[in-house]
Amino acid sequence: MLRHYLESEGALVLDTGCGAGLMVMALSGRGLKRVDGIGLSKAMFVTAAKKNVYQQLKQMDMKATVPRDSDIYDGVTRVGTITFFHAEPEALYELSRTTRKGGIVCLTVRKKY
Repeated sequence: MLRHYLESEGALVLDTGCGAGLMVMALSGRGLKRVDGIGLSKAMFVTAAKKNVYQQLKQMDMKATVPRDSDIYDGVTRVGTITFFHAEPEALYELSRTTRKGGIVCLTVRKKY
């Protein structure tokens, strides 16, 4: 879905809650190559880093402020990490703040916890 709405393969994307890098693999397979990732799990970060597909990787709590300027990403993803114990809905502010005007935020929310 994200690739459908982004205008070019040069789009800059932030994969929040990047885990082992499954989302970036899907994005790169569809032509998106400029992807940064942030997430919490050190073990997952090691796996993601080995894939050599992220431009930048940052290990951080999903409730924290993203250490990037405002309005820089063409697209931001948060897949499978908006839950009561992982990243509360208040963390959505950072998705909006880091997405440029006209950009897209793509997220999933579990129906049940």
